[in-house]
Amino acid sequence: MNEAKKHIKLLTGFVLIVAIVIIGGAGAFLHKKYQDRTNEKEALEKELSALVYSQKKALDIAVKEINVLKTKVELKDQESEKKLGTLESNVADLQRETVSINDVVVQWRPITVKVSCHFFYTNGKPSAVIKGSGIIIETVSGIEVITNKHIVSKDNKYTPDFCRINVPGINESLIAKIDEGEIYWGETADVGKLKISQPHSHIVNLTENYKAPLCSNKAKIGDKIIVIGYPKIGSSTDITVTDGIISGYENNYYITSAKIESGNSGGGAILQDKNCYLGIPTFAMIGDAESLGRILDVKSIFRSI
Repeated sequence: MNEAKKHIKLLTGFVLIVAIVIIGGAGAFLHKKYQDRTNEKEALEKELSALVYSQKKALDIAVKEINVLKTKVELKDQESEKKLGTLESNVADLQRETVSINDVVVQWRPITVKVSCHFFYTNGKPSAVIKGSGIIIETVSGIEVITNKHIVSKDNKYTPDFCRINVPGINESLIAKIDEGEIYWGETADVGKLKISQPHSHIVNLTENYKAPLCSNKAKIGDKIIVIGYPKIGSSTDITVTDGIISGYENNYYITSAKIESGNSGGGAILQDKNCYLGIPTFAMIGDAESLGRILDVKSIFRSI
């Protein structure tokens, strides 16, 4: 009996030792597993952090490269715009060169007219005849001749009984009469108008076939101009053409080197490169070396009358 009890105690101790060993081994195994997982997690976090840093660095490099490319594109655009501006300027120069003096004359000669206004005393005797030039233009009021005030109003106070209008290609003169409201002028600017109340077919065709485009922009100093009219020193049967440049500005007038003589007043000053109506040649101021004419700006013409 005692031997059996002793044997049971020994067996129980052995089982206890074995259990302790097993539990200890399992704990060590589990601890190692936990440590391994912790190390694996730390390694994964480091790897992830390195990957994020690497991607951020790559993104920064990409952004810098994009900005560099953007700058290059902007510089290329500026260079392209500069080249385009140069090409447009060259085209404009070529266009200016293609409008010759002959082109201007062909366009404006048919509508450039000779004007002579006849003044009489109250007793019916002739007082004076003032001659000049004019341009036929179709306005909202009808077909009119634009000329100077000093042609249709003697000394700015006497009015003519009538004005005779001679049109190229027409043998018969047109007549504008003061008592029929066909002669009028501006209060301040040197502008006069003659209304053609009953234009025949030839005049109507002229205004349809030979338009008188008005210059929309101010001429620059150095721009070439053509002056067309009937000066006393020119041809007695046809227009006379002189050319020059815009030399400067004076209030509502352009100063020009083109010759403007008596009789040329009221004609047409044409901007050559645009072939448009720049204004009315009005008078010449004599300088030490040469005369510098004045051209009333087209915008002032229609503001004043």
